[in-house]
Amino acid sequence: MDAARRLLPPIIALLACGCAPQADDLLADYRARVQRAAGADVGNPVYPDVPAYPSHRDRAVAIPEVRGSVWELLFDLPDCELDHLVSERNSILGRYWPATSRFDYELRFRLRLDRCRARLGRQEPADEEQREFLERLEEIDAAKRDVLPAVWWALSYDSPEFEQAFSPAAPPLPPEAPGRRQAALAALDHLQGLSALLDAPADGLALAPLERALEQLAQSRYGGGLLRSLALLTGELDATSTALEHAAAAAVCPQNRPTPRGRVLHRVFNRYYAGKVQPYFAEVQRGGRAWLDAHARLLDSQRVAWPPAFERFRGRALGDGPDSLWQRWSAARVRHVEAWQRVLRQCALMPGTDTREP
Repeated sequence: MDAARRLLPPIIALLACGCAPQADDLLADYRARVQRAAGADVGNPVYPDVPAYPSHRDRAVAIPEVRGSVWELLFDLPDCELDHLVSERNSILGRYWPATSRFDYELRFRLRLDRCRARLGRQEPADEEQREFLERLEEIDAAKRDVLPAVWWALSYDSPEFEQAFSPAAPPLPPEAPGRRQAALAALDHLQGLSALLDAPADGLALAPLERALEQLAQSRYGGGLLRSLALLTGELDATSTALEHAAAAAVCPQNRPTPRGRVLHRVFNRYYAGKVQPYFAEVQRGGRAWLDAHARLLDSQRVAWPPAFERFRGRALGDGPDSLWQRWSAARVRHVEAWQRVLRQCALMPGTDTREP
């Protein structure tokens, strides 16, 4: 009775946390089973490096400063309703605005400036004073043209929330992680919707939903988890594929008929690959593809030159080119499928064939 009572706390803890096998445990167990069944110990996996998100210093884009003389022009244009905005920006609180508030301000400024220019542009200048007035507006427009895109970059890829989303401390995605994926993608979708405001500014922005989306993205740490998963899968699959390739080369089924070792491999394939590992592949594939596509759209909305450090990170972490983690994982997955096909075909145990023992 005492022994049973001592076992209750850890059992209850396991039930309470809903602890499921983690990805690294799942894949290590799978690799060990394949290697034992194949009779090939190929050593420890080699994992590709996970690219680190660039530091703020390396990813920042300078927000252009507007000269003081330009600000002075605004107070000569009371009809444009820009002077109150500038006073708000130059207040003590305005000087320490987060990127979300600065983006809201720049949208309101842009809208009112465009509205003022359009209204005055429809009128024929009555005198020299009005022509000078229009010239001042053009000067302000030129000075502010590059500010909004730089603030949009600061709000997105230069924000601490994006950095946290790619945290290197994030563990690999668990075998069942749809909640994290859905939260991260919903946050990116909200940001993508706001990118339309770069071309059609609004007179004010609902900051609470934007701030919630950024916080949701940060808390998900989905980008970091996905990169860890891709590196883990690549290393584990390559090592496991090597064991299967050794088995095929050693003619595990020399007469193209099932052997005891071939049948053990077939059971591992059905129970562990098809039953556990392949569903994890599917989750990583589905979530990862959607994540990369969402970032491709959001990056396409950027109007600034990407800093070199970010460009390198994007190529490895957010692209699907030859040097990307996504491409390396894809190649490892194809190799693994082909390795299983060679073994099962050699043993006449391919799915769809009669695998009953005579």
